[in-house]
Amino acid sequence: MKTDRAKITLSPDKEYNEGVRVETPVMTVGFLQLYEDRLDAYLNLPDDTLPSVISALDAKAIRYATLRGEKLRYRKGLVHDYSFDRTYEEDDFSRDKW
Repeated sequence: MKTDRAKITLSPDKEYNEGVRVETPVMTVGFLQLYEDRLDAYLNLPDDTLPSVISALDAKAIRYATLRGEKLRYRKGLVHDYSFDRTYEEDDFSRDKW
């Protein structure tokens, strides 16, 4: 199934802040849910980075979100890593790099 609509929900969490994090690495930072007409992403981020992300979104400095994680199963999947970018480089997503 393919869709060209997506919704990202950002959830700030103080436990992700630098210096507060526990020593064990974070295994997942969110999840995906695929619907008939859209893809929804629910992502956790450090509480202290939210003002910077909102400023970048407001200034239209963020145009693309890259999510890495599990293959969708039953239209759901976990996100292990994500990034926000101004540009999209197709070469960065070649199958050889994964």
